This record gives sequence, C-alpha cells and structure tokens, in this order.
Amino acid sequence: MKMIVAFIKKNKFDEVMLALHKIQGLTGASSSEVHGFGR
Repeated sequence: MKMIVAFIKKNKFDEVMLALHKIQGLTGASSSEVHGFGR
C-alpha cells in the first residue's frame, strides 16, 4: 500500500478525481477541504 498526499486547488479537484477513477486497482481516495495559507 502506498500513501500519496497532494494539495490540489479547488478548480482542479474534479479533474484530478476523474483521473484517479481511471486508475485500475485504485480502491479509494479521501479528501478534506482546508482553509488558510502558508507563512
């Protein structure tokens, strides 16, 4: 099992999720909406 952590802008989220659904063998994905900014 591998864990991938990615920070994706809201406007690209749907595109990324569609691409993930096309990956054979990928059984799930989790997402969380966060607010704020770096230093």
